[in-house]
Amino acid sequence: MYDKCFLIFDQLSIFLSTIRTGFVFDPQNYLYHYWLGIISLAVAYNFLLIPARYSFDRLDEKYRMLWLILDYTFDLIYLLDIVVHSRTGYFSHGLFVRNHRVLTKKYLRSREFYLRDLISILPTDFLYFIPKWRFVSIIRSNRFLRLNRLVEFQELTESRTRFPNAFRIAVLVCLTLTLIHW
Repeated sequence: MYDKCFLIFDQLSIFLSTIRTGFVFDPQNYLYHYWLGIISLAVAYNFLLIPARYSFDRLDEKYRMLWLILDYTFDLIYLLDIVVHSRTGYFSHGLFVRNHRVLTKKYLRSREFYLRDLISILPTDFLYFIPKWRFVSIIRSNRFLRLNRLVEFQELTESRTRFPNAFRIAVLVCLTLTLIHW
């Protein structure tokens, strides 16, 4: 029993040291694919429920505490995505770049960081303190800028699935239902 606990603790310490020193996400790995799935859930939540909450006052008032918990949970996921995105490797001149300092430096200097990721996590919820904008969900619409992560997840899933046409039809049905109800 003691050996198993020591082994688990040892593996955990190795994992944490790799995160601290240079853990890099490979875009072809399944771990990255699962992370994109989590981000896609956050994007879909914001993309579908922010307009619904704005349109239906009763829906917003009745479940306000649930919406606030979900909003801030997905905001935390957005912040974690910035960390993941800054540690995602890429190919340069045929070689996979794994140096976490180079990856982070390139990401923080990119347009994508400033125009998408940073603007999408701006704390527009502080406008809730203004009485006119009190709990108006549409002020969180800057979260829509992360739609590219949903598209990236769709493309990656489409390339990995055994039935890409069935997946495309399912995506088309979801898009149609979303546009009809928006």
